[in-house]
Amino acid sequence: MDNLPMPAIVPFKAYYFDARDKKELEQLLAPPHDVISPAERSAYLRESRDNIVQIILPDSYPKAGEILNKLIETGRLIQQKSPAFYIYKTKHYQNGEMHERYGLLAIVKLSKFSEKQIIPHERTFKKVTEGRYNLFRETHANFNPIFFIFNGNHTYTKVIQKYKPRNPFLVVNDRDKVEHSVWVIDDALDIQDLQDSFQTIPLLIADGHHRYTSALMLSDENGSKYVLGLLVDMNDPNLSVFPTHRLVRYVSKINTHTIVNHIKKYFRFEAYDFSEPKMLNQLTKVLERIRKMPQNTFGLFLYNMNTFFLITLREEFPPESLIGGEFSNEWKRLDVSILHEFIFKQLLKIEQYIDDSENIAYIKNLEEAVQSVHNGLYQALFILNPTKVEQVLQITQGNEIMPHKSTYFYPKPLSGLIIYKWGPNEV
Repeated sequence: MDNLPMPAIVPFKAYYFDARDKKELEQLLAPPHDVISPAERSAYLRESRDNIVQIILPDSYPKAGEILNKLIETGRLIQQKSPAFYIYKTKHYQNGEMHERYGLLAIVKLSKFSEKQIIPHERTFKKVTEGRYNLFRETHANFNPIFFIFNGNHTYTKVIQKYKPRNPFLVVNDRDKVEHSVWVIDDALDIQDLQDSFQTIPLLIADGHHRYTSALMLSDENGSKYVLGLLVDMNDPNLSVFPTHRLVRYVSKINTHTIVNHIKKYFRFEAYDFSEPKMLNQLTKVLERIRKMPQNTFGLFLYNMNTFFLITLREEFPPESLIGGEFSNEWKRLDVSILHEFIFKQLLKIEQYIDDSENIAYIKNLEEAVQSVHNGLYQALFILNPTKVEQVLQITQGNEIMPHKSTYFYPKPLSGLIIYKWGPNEV
């Protein structure tokens, strides 16, 4: 990623909700659109009819544009007086430890992936990008930033340290008890220093590939040049990447008597008692064990069994000998690659494991996943370790794309907290 030209980052006059207090502001915001269920959308609107979900998950896209314009006209949304950058901090607790992650909100000049200035790590799917494209076209606005990561910037660190002691401009808590804080950077020298410092630093998309692709589509149509971005240093120790686990169903080869036989030739097994009422209590212990295991270790829980398995690929079967195709050895060694390309495709004969497959569901909440298998809604649960940021960097440096849903960067920025709306002069 060295010596690549960097697309411009630009300050902008953000829109934000004019709320009486913190509680009211929290009732106006929501997580990203793709993690909100229909029931959750209804719940957000019951709290406030002005909640941002009515725009990011609209009844119709033209209606979304009408609602946004009305919120601006009535003063419900107000605009920052002068262009600025914004510091965005999230604070959450994980295993009893506090994690504070800082980032920079800016608008980022759009660049096609072929130009190697913005670097993707995931595939995109047409029907998903079309929805966001329609929203952007009707609203001329971004309600949630693309999550970018970059590899170090001394000026960025210096500016964040300068503003940290000051009182933030906005502070809210989301439903997961994550605290979100925003500071305004409107000092002309700080703005110029930040712009200069990012001139030679490319950005890797951590989250928001479909929204970025949608913005590119709109740019091709009407010449729009920028997209809202959150820039986070990949060296930040508080940059958390969680795994996304896999639930499996409708596969004839998976049952309580044959699954072990299908994969025991290639994997070592450790068994743990997972009977009621120990099941959920054991889950924490098992997860701790998985985290300490070497690469290519998975958790496996099967329907109608009171046993949880840890399975680890045997040393005599290196991943590059099991997975075909023109992938690099680094790509083949990824846990997600082994799960998808070897266990799913070759051993379980699941060919369609991405994008609306009836066979595979992707889930982050492990207790919910375990209960889904225990109750017979799914046949099997495969638990993964998190993908490391260094692995993402290594794969993208080789011009490869990570397997589907390899990463889950957490926490995600809120929708509606800071809004970028472009007009004839863009910013």
